[in-house]
Amino acid sequence: MVPTDKVLSKKAEIISEIKTRVEGSAGVYLFDYRGLTVSKLSELRTQLRESNAKATVFKNTFIKRALDELEYNYSDTLLKEPTVLLTCEEDIVSPAKVLVDFVKNNEIGTIKGGYLGSKALDLNDIKSLSNLPSREELLAKFVGSINAPISNFVMGLSGVSRSLVYVLSAIKSQKDGGN
Repeated sequence: MVPTDKVLSKKAEIISEIKTRVEGSAGVYLFDYRGLTVSKLSELRTQLRESNAKATVFKNTFIKRALDELEYNYSDTLLKEPTVLLTCEEDIVSPAKVLVDFVKNNEIGTIKGGYLGSKALDLNDIKSLSNLPSREELLAKFVGSINAPISNFVMGLSGVSRSLVYVLSAIKSQKDGGN
């Protein structure tokens, strides 16, 4: 059976979508979803959505074609089993945490690998990423480190003025008691 122009254009559209998502992502993870029920996959997608990540099932041949066109390196074993393509918009740590925790807690599915830019990641790289603090935690620490010197300065100034008030109050009470 010869594919029609409509079928070929639909395939090209899917490959183009994969390329666009991969190119526009801070990170990409590939996940083997065999053994997951529909409800578990929906649960995973919900958790990933909270981390601004998007998970979609694509045919491996489409993913291979898109990665080939983007000139990404991959092993043949990476795209052998059913695959969920997970793309992260900004934060690459939170989705890695969600994925690693999900696999560990459910004992279903396998993290195959991924990409940080065009650099290939293996399972150990993704586990290492999942151990890093999230973007929000890093921002909170940064703001705290900026705020600490200012707070200390204000506390120091208030301590000096407080001491001055105590000294002046003691002098006044001495003079009042001495009259």
